[in-house]
Amino acid sequence: MGSLNAGHASANARAKANPHSRVGMIARYEQAVLEGRELSGELAAIDEKMAELNDQREQLQAVDPEQVDQRIIELQNEIAALDPNSPDDKPDLDALNRELNEQLKAALYTKTDLEALEEQIAGLEARHAEVEQSLEYAEQTEADALDAAANKPVTAKVVDGLKALLGLD
Repeated sequence: MGSLNAGHASANARAKANPHSRVGMIARYEQAVLEGRELSGELAAIDEKMAELNDQREQLQAVDPEQVDQRIIELQNEIAALDPNSPDDKPDLDALNRELNEQLKAALYTKTDLEALEEQIAGLEARHAEVEQSLEYAEQTEADALDAAANKPVTAKVVDGLKALLGLD
């Protein structure tokens, strides 16, 4: 590992190291790795939220208020025709009640809800782009810091060893 053995320095030593020293360069590398991980986590959370919002948007866009109202009436009639005390009717009642709840939720959606959802999605898309750019910068900083701290070629094995020294594995 050559000069990267300076990674044996304590966390306190790395925090207080001169940025131009080997320990300081390794501290810069460590910080870039941690920042990259944080940004990757944020991207994953944004992607998850975007998928959820896109599903909601699709559901909103598929809602036809007249069809929803008609289906609610049909479901209410079907539920009224069943005996709530009959074990034979229980599965049908459960299924109809679930669908009725979905239809009632759909009936509550309005154009304003869709517009608000679109604004949320646009905001997340903008944040996603910012985080991606920051992640690219962190990855480049990580690579640059590693190159600056190393005094010989860096292999995946060397990177793994350094990360293990720093507790980043």
